[in-house]
Amino acid sequence: MASLRAALLAEVHPGFDIERMAVRLSDFIHRSSASNGFITFFFGELDRRTGELRYINAGHNPPFVARRTGGFAALGTSGFPLGMFPGANYEPGTVRLDEGDTAVLFTDGITEARNGAREEYSEERLRGAVAGHPELAARELCRAVLEEAHAFACATEPSDDITLVVVKRNPGLGSS
Repeated sequence: MASLRAALLAEVHPGFDIERMAVRLSDFIHRSSASNGFITFFFGELDRRTGELRYINAGHNPPFVARRTGGFAALGTSGFPLGMFPGANYEPGTVRLDEGDTAVLFTDGITEARNGAREEYSEERLRGAVAGHPELAARELCRAVLEEAHAFACATEPSDDITLVVVKRNPGLGSS
């Protein structure tokens, strides 16, 4: 991961191309990892003025956008995980965040957290937790969702990494 971070920092500069960046990162991981080594990866660029989110999803759990008006939009996969195949191509996706919409990026450590009955927290519960707090700012929503997932898992130690990123487009303020 440290090598990927360093390679990413080298790739992202003014005028960089998101597709080319993903191909170069994937080839780097392929060359520098074991033959069965790969990394799921999500990278997004948000235009705070227009609300357009342009992204590459290399095999990562599909993030979603909770619409202020109701419903969800999944940010689908645009290619294989980084490092899986040399020369893999990545097609960027785009979605527009309207005022009040919330983008949610997460790792499977959240959705696969289990309770005492071995039930998974699930993406459905995650979506419900996000939809249940439309009034919260991004930071508070993130905290509330993590607390709910932790309570669901009966406060047990997580078996996987837990990462949650929440971006909410506020009326007249860009993003928070």
